[in-house]
Amino acid sequence: MARVLIANGHGVTIATHDEYRDQIERIGARFVPVKPGLNDLGPQETWSSKANHPLRGVEFIVTTLILPFLEESYRAIREAAEGHDLIISHLLC
Repeated sequence: MARVLIANGHGVTIATHDEYRDQIERIGARFVPVKPGLNDLGPQETWSSKANHPLRGVEFIVTTLILPFLEESYRAIREAAEGHDLIISHLLC
């Protein structure tokens, strides 16, 4: 979608995790980092099984992976939205 918008002369900003920066900048879109990125969470072995737990996974994701970064993420998304006419977002954003 970003490639099509850029090809049609629109400015595109993508706010997401830092591990996608190179891909986003490569297509000519502006990148705004949103936390947490994988580097903010430590080794995947320490959080992946908790996040995928069938009963407690959602609670872990919200309390550990989302809420501690909520204010900072909100600021980043707000910055990314400035000057744009359309925002396409993930449910948790």
